[in-house]
Amino acid sequence: MPAYEVIDIPSHQPALVGRVRRTEPARGNGALPVLFVHGSSFPSALSFDFRMDGQSWMDWMAARGYDVYALDFPGYGLSDRYPVTTATAAPPGRARMVAQDVGHAVDAILRRTGQKQVMLVAHSWGGSVAARYAQEHGAKIAKLVLFAAITPRTPSTPPAPAAHGDSAALEEMAPAQRIAAMDSLRPPQEPRRLHADVYARWGAHWLASDGRKEGKVRFPAGPSADLADLQQGRGYYDPTRLTMPVLLVRGEWDAWPSDADYRALQRQIPGARYTVIPRGTHVMHLEAARTQLYEAVHAFLQ
Repeated sequence: MPAYEVIDIPSHQPALVGRVRRTEPARGNGALPVLFVHGSSFPSALSFDFRMDGQSWMDWMAARGYDVYALDFPGYGLSDRYPVTTATAAPPGRARMVAQDVGHAVDAILRRTGQKQVMLVAHSWGGSVAARYAQEHGAKIAKLVLFAAITPRTPSTPPAPAAHGDSAALEEMAPAQRIAAMDSLRPPQEPRRLHADVYARWGAHWLASDGRKEGKVRFPAGPSADLADLQQGRGYYDPTRLTMPVLLVRGEWDAWPSDADYRALQRQIPGARYTVIPRGTHVMHLEAARTQLYEAVHAFLQ
């Protein structure tokens, strides 16, 4: 039996069911519930609920009395998959649409707990989705943590025109490729930062999360289209509308968001805090720096 509860929620596409995993504390601390939102390519089980040395971030939070939830967007993990098509004019899973799925998860948690707000912790591309949701529904978000959240950038050259015509609906990648890409985020002269359990078990778990046996994982192409827009200055959220307490947290070695990216974002968000985790990359929740990340987020949520 899994150590988590699975909660069905509606999705932005009526034919698909989204799902949220929950880790219940043995003894609650009276705090508001926490909702984690994953980034592109891999789901909550491979990010917030991947156990290293026997404990995941969700486990760590539950051990401190938090009622912890994590959303899987459609196309990932526990949630339903988009229909397989070879091409589409609008790749599925774009932030403007799946921000509704964050809302469905928030509403389900509020109904279950009787609370009026949640605390939201979102990673990478998922941070941009959470920001999109939070600007419209600030009354439901007590605190917002943007962990390595992708930010709009001012292009050095004129923005390219928005893409038109058919494009791939899904992307795919072999687990070994994904692990190698994550490992390459550290400076080349530095020793490995990913936890040993990532090299030993993460790839097989990621492949299993998609239910396929062909050696590659499929995931929605929408986030890549969103990243292309943000890279060219085509933003889809307004930082000035984030009126709740906000923590910006990134690893020292993260290239996007860079220090300049987050300092620019901090200037736009009223009262935002900014914390840098030494010797961390874009995926520091899977690295040696993860406990420092946990502590920094915990201190803010308290």
